[in-house]
Amino acid sequence: DTLQLDGSLDTTAHSNPDKEWDIDDLVAMGKLGGTKIMIMLGGWGSDKGFAEAAATPEARLKLANSLVNYCQAHGLAGVDFDWEFPENATQFADYELLMQVTRAEFDRVDLLLTSAIGTSHYDSFTEATYTYLDWINIMAYDEHWTQSGRSMGGNHAPTHIQEKHYP
Repeated sequence: DTLQLDGSLDTTAHSNPDKEWDIDDLVAMGKLGGTKIMIMLGGWGSDKGFAEAAATPEARLKLANSLVNYCQAHGLAGVDFDWEFPENATQFADYELLMQVTRAEFDRVDLLLTSAIGTSHYDSFTEATYTYLDWINIMAYDEHWTQSGRSMGGNHAPTHIQEKHYP
C-alpha cells in the first residue's frame, strides 16, 4: 500500500526499472504537450491508511510534506485525493483538516490539490473542505453500478445532483 498509517508514502511498489517508461518519462511527455501530470492517492480498494493519516496533526503534516517532496522530485503538478470513503462525521472532519494542512503546504510550492468525491457522499464533506481544493472530480461513474441487476460494464453514469453553493 502506498499510504502508510503514519502519513508517510511508500512508493517502492510503484517502481519497476524494467518498464518501458516511468513517472518521470510520463511527466516529460506531458510537459511537451503542455499537460499537467498529477498523481492520484487512494481509489477504490486503495484507501487503507487514510483515516489514520488524517486523524492527527502530526500524520496530516507528514503526509502533506511527503506529497510535496514526491511531487517536487518528479515534477508533478499536484495530487488528487480519492479516499473512498470517510465513514463517519469524525472522518469527514479529519478530511477537512487534512485538506487544510495539505493546501497550506502545497501553496508554498504551487501544487494543485484536487479530490475525487462520490455523488452519494458530496454533501457529507464539510463546507470548508471545498475551499481548500482547486478542483473536484465527481465520480459520476459510480452512480448506478450498485443498483440491482446492473454491472459495471453497463454503467454510463447518468447523474442528478442537487446544486449546492458554498462560499
